[in-house]
Amino acid sequence: MLAATIPSLAILKVNWDAHRDHIDNFVPFVAECLRTAPQPEVSLPELQEAVSRDFRLIIPQGALRTILKRAAHRGYVERTEGIYRRNDKTLEGLDFSRVRDDVLRQYQSIIIKLVRFAKERYGLQWTPEQADAALLACLERGSVPILAAAVDGRVVPPPEENIPHGDFVASAFAADVSEGDPEGFDFLETVVKGAMLVNVLLFPDLGGVQRQFARVQVYFDTGFLLQALGLEGESRQAVRRELIDLLYEQNAALMVFEHTLYEIRNVLEGASHSLRNPGGLRHAHGDMLQHFIESGYSSSDVELVLARLEKMLRALHLQIKPRPAHTKPLGVDEVKLEKFLREDVGYHRKETLYYDIDSVTAIHRIRQGRLQRQIESCEAIFVTTNTNLARAAARFFQEEYEAGRDSVVPHVILDHIFTTLVWLKKPLAAPDLPRKRMIADCYAAMSPPDHLWKKYLDEIDRLQVLGETSDDDYNLLRFSLAARTSLMELTFGDIQAFTEGTVAEVLAAAQAAARAETEAKLEAQRVATEAADQIAAAEKQRAAAVTARLEAERHAHLAERQAQLDRIMVVSTRMGRWAARAFNCVGVALLALITYCLLLIPDFPGGRLWPLGAAAVLSYGAFLVANGVWGTTMMSLGRKVELRVAHFVEKRLTNLVELPQLPPQ
Repeated sequence: MLAATIPSLAILKVNWDAHRDHIDNFVPFVAECLRTAPQPEVSLPELQEAVSRDFRLIIPQGALRTILKRAAHRGYVERTEGIYRRNDKTLEGLDFSRVRDDVLRQYQSIIIKLVRFAKERYGLQWTPEQADAALLACLERGSVPILAAAVDGRVVPPPEENIPHGDFVASAFAADVSEGDPEGFDFLETVVKGAMLVNVLLFPDLGGVQRQFARVQVYFDTGFLLQALGLEGESRQAVRRELIDLLYEQNAALMVFEHTLYEIRNVLEGASHSLRNPGGLRHAHGDMLQHFIESGYSSSDVELVLARLEKMLRALHLQIKPRPAHTKPLGVDEVKLEKFLREDVGYHRKETLYYDIDSVTAIHRIRQGRLQRQIESCEAIFVTTNTNLARAAARFFQEEYEAGRDSVVPHVILDHIFTTLVWLKKPLAAPDLPRKRMIADCYAAMSPPDHLWKKYLDEIDRLQVLGETSDDDYNLLRFSLAARTSLMELTFGDIQAFTEGTVAEVLAAAQAAARAETEAKLEAQRVATEAADQIAAAEKQRAAAVTARLEAERHAHLAERQAQLDRIMVVSTRMGRWAARAFNCVGVALLALITYCLLLIPDFPGGRLWPLGAAAVLSYGAFLVANGVWGTTMMSLGRKVELRVAHFVEKRLTNLVELPQLPPQ
């Protein structure tokens, strides 16, 4: 068992009892990035880049949206004009930078004291780097005695060894400063607490719980897929692709219902009709149509998307499946479900309502009518971007089966909540920062008050007495507690705010919201005169002439750009699949070589093929160990290879090929 397991589990349990889960640990990092952002408006892509730049934490935008909602609950951001803006007054109360710099100063002071101690006590000429390594090794081996001395006044035990190597000297140093250097021990206490918090944030052994998503069929709704295909803009596509890639890497089965595909076709055909008949544009709505207009799409461009639709879905690793047949034992009260959906969602077209009923009930039949309590093995789930749909479906099944809102896995889940949970299943990559900087960051962001540290220590003592704690206990509890909190949000009042675009797009959304409100108030007062109408008509004619000329240029550039992007996507996807097949072929070849050596060569081990056979056996043994420890399978490795190669090739080709730039509108 890792030395970090019991302290990390204790902190997790005490925090949960104090109404905080693992997701809350990331809120202070996001708050600091909000505080230092150059603009008050919140943009998910900009925020993701800032968290990565300042703290080297790689967090998907969907998970960031969940964290951002927690930040809103703490008052760090507020919703105005349909978007999030930071609350400078609340953020001014944060003292992240000062605390971090103070911890770094204390850490450096401890290193200087440790160098002096090693020289005076043991005659060792340590460099600051050697002292740093010895201190970190001591902390990794166990920080609980030092925490107990700081919180409860217990005596720091002297080291048991008699040889003055790094761990011994660092442990002896801790015992020495606890007795005769109050300031030095205060500094050491800060460093110890920071190291414990780093282990809570970046617990190293989460690999064993990833493979369970292989038992889940994930279906996506029309809105999600339109964005994932890039039909509502690049910023929204990036958010949806992150979830698809996370699920594919964790062996989930990615699906789309046939009736969903039919609905996508209907939406695209409606957009094509609107673009072909400009007089009807004023009656057309939707972000997709707006994106088409702004990007210079014509009706024929949309028809081309329709022709390539299934190919585009396959490139996203999606399989098209029919919904399971209706059976009486697995039937639900669809009249009641329709009532819930009509009340919560407010459909403009009855066909959309029926598609959603088909999707929700199909998930229920795939689950064989069973209530699921573990999301990583729930058999099937429907992912949507529609908050009201997810809430209505959850409310229906909770009432129908008298289940608690946090006790079962919903049939329909919001994409950003699902992204958060899938992300929590992966080990969080350690930031590319010095350990002392990570300790300072975590202490500044997460350091609880003194009374909680006392509770942490009491829980550590209790778990040590029990003596049955394992890494899996921490892994499973961390995920299950965060899942329970996130799934409960389905029935909470959800604050809707546009954050998925760039800062310019976020500002445009705010301006559109403000215009809509103003136009609603002034509509009754608007009086058009004949002269104004004539001027408007003349301006419209001149604008139409300019637009027609620019439209031809934009359309030519758009067609050429889209053709090159399509070729890059096809080539990168194909290269990824070839790489995965090659990887699998190598694995099969190794297995065949092992079989041949062990079964068909009488004098093996030995002989001319001994080195090659031995290498093959060792490789296969290493793979078996990885499979046992981390749940690694040939399929998951192949898919990781496929994703890495495809993304690498796509990025390289995009950088090499000079894409035509669209002329300004």
